[in-house]
Amino acid sequence: MGIFGKAILDYQNGNKNAEIIVHSPDFEPDVIPVEHLLRNYEQMPDVEQLALKKCTGTVLDVGACAGAHSYFLQQQGLDVTALEIDEDCCTYLSTFRGIKKVQCQNFLEFKTSYKYDTLLLLMNGSGFSGTAENFESFIAHCETFLKPDGQILMDSSDLVYLYQLEDGSLELPMHKYYGEMQYQVEYKGEKSALFDWLYIDFQLLEEKLSTLGWKVDMLLEQNNLSYLVKIYK
Repeated sequence: MGIFGKAILDYQNGNKNAEIIVHSPDFEPDVIPVEHLLRNYEQMPDVEQLALKKCTGTVLDVGACAGAHSYFLQQQGLDVTALEIDEDCCTYLSTFRGIKKVQCQNFLEFKTSYKYDTLLLLMNGSGFSGTAENFESFIAHCETFLKPDGQILMDSSDLVYLYQLEDGSLELPMHKYYGEMQYQVEYKGEKSALFDWLYIDFQLLEEKLSTLGWKVDMLLEQNNLSYLVKIYK
């Protein structure tokens, strides 16, 4: 997309008020301050802090963006590879963040014979699968990068609350899973293409993983229905 990288490099060059606008067909626009993408460990939510503590061995940080997670892990002495599709983000990661290992590729097209102990998928890592229908193939792709005893650490959220009416009943979408969203990001008038993004509830996640022979442990569940899981064989 390129949007995030342009905003991050602008921030690095002095525009400390840089913001990314997030559009969705279903909701009002939202804003992500670039400063948030550069948060340190103490500024991270509990889900992210716990995920970083659970990382072991060699780590593939999928969708590294500005490298907040990769930087922390590298500082802790872990062997971390930051994987990011945005070329400007990759420039920032290697030049300004000092991340030693950066792969500038689309995760869904990424291929390597190297196997990792941990795949780190944060900031709603389930989103990379796009839709509920694609989730199984997404997990199968993840498996190609894991050692036999490796783990996937992933967060997501249950969006069911968005469809709750005043009387407590639910009015869910008729023709799609309610956690399937579409977004478009904008910076300085430049917009990305519309892209699919999946939020998956834990029950559906567990069902899909079970059919694939995976185990899943709930590591943390928060009041806003966001959660962190460990996925393993």
